Amino acid sequence: MLQGTCKQADLKRLRKAVFRIGIQKDGVLTEMSVAHVEKSFNKKCPKYDRNNKILSLVIATDKGNISVHYMRNLDLGVMVRKGFLDAAIIGTDILEEYELENNNVVSKIFTSVDEAWPLYYMMPTDKEVEFKEARIIATPYPVITKHILEKKNIKNVEIVNIAGSSELMPLLTTKEGRSIDGVIDISVSGKSAEANGLIRSGRAFRKFHPVLITNCLSMSEENKKCFFKKLCK
Repeated sequence: MLQGTCKQADLKRLRKAVFRIGIQKDGVLTEMSVAHVEKSFNKKCPKYDRNNKILSLVIATDKGNISVHYMRNLDLGVMVRKGFLDAAIIGTDILEEYELENNNVVSKIFTSVDEAWPLYYMMPTDKEVEFKEARIIATPYPVITKHILEKKNIKNVEIVNIAGSSELMPLLTTKEGRSIDGVIDISVSGKSAEANGLIRSGRAFRKFHPVLITNCLSMSEENKKCFFKKLCK
């Protein structure tokens, strides 16, 4: 395994790895993903450490080396689709938002329902604009939000695409007096939203889960089938 500075010899081992899997660098999926890889291959898999900044490591097995790469959640999906990774563990929110399953390249081969992250509409407590009345909604999931609105036949809604800090969005106002009515984002306990003056409205639109995705071409390669089999147990 790689520790400290990534040396030339380590780079060669990484490039010659038989199987390449991606894990989310930071976030709710990291712990679960590391635990799943360790259980699947009965090998220790160190988590990404901000101190040593090593983003890739090698796990030696009797069937060949496995390279583990820590990346952003979205990058994992792209790297599997392009074939740079054989597999990755990501959230179904990324699958749905970026429609990764619809290109005949990425295949979802199992979903864990032990973990779930609900998607809610949240509104400020001092300006309770219910979802059906909202005209400006901020969200890191514009595609999913658009589908939700279409399904409920709600029209004339402006969707503001954001990358994070969704709890702060309803506090912002333009000089013309326009403000965001609410946000659509993941809220597990509701505590963060409540601490920032938001309340969850209604039921969760859907629940996202961890999922193992794979590049379809990789699954057909004989020397990689044993790795997929272990990951799917």
